[in-house]
Amino acid sequence: HFIVEGARRNEKGLFVSFEEPEAKLIQYGEGFGWDLKGFQDKGLIWIKYLALDADNVNEQFLRVKDLLRELQPARFVIDSVASIERAMREAEYVEHMKKWSSYLAAGGVTVLFTAPSETTRSVTGTEISTFVDNIISLRDVELESTLKRSLTVSKARGIAHDRDIREFEITPKGVEIKGKFVGIWQIMGGAARQQGQSV
Repeated sequence: HFIVEGARRNEKGLFVSFEEPEAKLIQYGEGFGWDLKGFQDKGLIWIKYLALDADNVNEQFLRVKDLLRELQPARFVIDSVASIERAMREAEYVEHMKKWSSYLAAGGVTVLFTAPSETTRSVTGTEISTFVDNIISLRDVELESTLKRSLTVSKARGIAHDRDIREFEITPKGVEIKGKFVGIWQIMGGAARQQGQSV
């Protein structure tokens, strides 16, 4: 949605995936009612799939730099940092991501890194906090035999922010933020419970 909303505002966006091929991502977008192909035809969105492993990580990031110079996007997504982490030793990964964050900030690009929520250390640990300004955690929550989606702002550098755990939905019009979960606990664990409910 980050890239799609930018395209709606006439801002160019680049989505680089180390996880899924372009056709699959376009299919996912169609499921949410997003016309990614239409935005591609207008030159507002580019989706690139790059296979990443320990042997080609530097080469692939040079390709990403070339794409950024060529396309000059205002918004940029890397999906996901977990792939980068798997391809590099831990110390190299942290320094590499710090350099990339500085490089992108200097170029005036707003970047969104994705990471799987089950990789707790990657999402909320000190490693990722050192090279990002904000962390937003999205989770599926089981509540009364129904899957709901929750959103939490885990970090917002330098500003006060809402610490409530809120429900959200993804619609063709965008992300709809709903009210906070009330009278419910263990949401961050994925299996929410009503207060007073026995384990």
